[in-house]
Amino acid sequence: MRLRSAVHPEEVVFTVPKRLLTALFAIAVALTSFTLPVVPAAQAATATTGSCVDGAGRTWRTKVVWDGVITAPDGTRRKRVTYAGWTTGAGNVSTVSAVRTYDGSGALLQTLRRSEIADYAQGTVWKSQDPLDPPNGGAKVTISVGTSGQAPCTVTHRQKPSSPSVGASAATLASFNALDTLAGPLVARRAYDGALPRSFSASAAAADVAARRTSYWSFAPNVATFASDPAAQAAFSAFLDTIPAGHKTVIVAWHEPEDNIYRGQFTLAQWGATNNKVGQIIRSKRRPELRLGICLMGPWTFDIRSPYYRYDWKAVLNFDLVDVVGIDPYKFHTTDPSIQKMLTVPNYGTGGTNPSTMQRLLAWGKPVALMEWGVVATDVTSGAAISDASRAAFIRDAHAWMKAWNDRDSIRIEAALYFHLNVSAGDSLLSGQSLEAFAATTPG
Repeated sequence: MRLRSAVHPEEVVFTVPKRLLTALFAIAVALTSFTLPVVPAAQAATATTGSCVDGAGRTWRTKVVWDGVITAPDGTRRKRVTYAGWTTGAGNVSTVSAVRTYDGSGALLQTLRRSEIADYAQGTVWKSQDPLDPPNGGAKVTISVGTSGQAPCTVTHRQKPSSPSVGASAATLASFNALDTLAGPLVARRAYDGALPRSFSASAAAADVAARRTSYWSFAPNVATFASDPAAQAAFSAFLDTIPAGHKTVIVAWHEPEDNIYRGQFTLAQWGATNNKVGQIIRSKRRPELRLGICLMGPWTFDIRSPYYRYDWKAVLNFDLVDVVGIDPYKFHTTDPSIQKMLTVPNYGTGGTNPSTMQRLLAWGKPVALMEWGVVATDVTSGAAISDASRAAFIRDAHAWMKAWNDRDSIRIEAALYFHLNVSAGDSLLSGQSLEAFAATTPG
């Protein structure tokens, strides 16, 4: 979304940071930039728990730990299952057990059986198996356990749909906090600065540290000169050093550059060189919590009718340095399709033989973030109202598709940050049914 003012300060005149004498710094970055390892973002393990009563009347507790998604040697995306365990509130028990793993279609993939006398130490000691990793999406693990000679009982553990991290952008921190109170917890926040702040504590994302939420933060360097400006590079390096250790931050150097390139403010090559240099400096810190993101408009960028369609992003970017690809899909008109259709069907959902937005992003091989997304209350062209019920349905359907995508496809949608603002391009503020629909997407 194109905004002017404090929401997207990169749209206003910026100043070049004060020059420093830093030629040695530039040389150091150049020497180290292409040899540092790329550290992927970790996916947190989650556990599902349950209980059942066997034929002897004994209560068993069960647990399965699901730990991220991996790519097998054959290219299959698999959900890691690192633990399937059980216990009971007794000492020595003659136990029979069977752990079964199923794929999303319900096909049985593996059965692990065991008969043993186990001391559960009154429920403080667990016995377990290490099942195989099923194909990602809709998998389940069943644990059948019981006292020998009695009918066992069974608990079914299902892979939870893989929601992206849910967050938002708001015009002010107070507005974000109000949304967080009503619909949170929000685990990520989109924030924008113009010129590089003197420190992270002076940035628009500063409040994220105490809240322990991930920052998706943009700033606006002088794209035409940054890649050849050692002083600007040194200032950025010093800024990174002010980000508290462990604070997860995705850094975007000039988001949505399409219009700026089209107007001649800077070239595609200059934008690519700036992001490559920013990525090199981030890598030089050897801090996996700091990642480089790029952010493009989204479906219009890859629409064959768009003036940006022929921009060759891959030709100017070193994708080994890019960690996250952001896009900003919106429903601006009553006739605009669902998020799923506008991103997975070519040309904003109208069809065609050229690749869809998600097909293009899949080819780039990086996690995706919806760094802005939303639905307005009034058609920005006709002025027709988009009802609260329609907006709520759009939000529900979008989140359901994101989870289904993450369960099925190799490139994860890692975050979805709703654009909770009232701006000239359309009022996308949440209220009523749309607020309730958004709240249902958050982990609270």
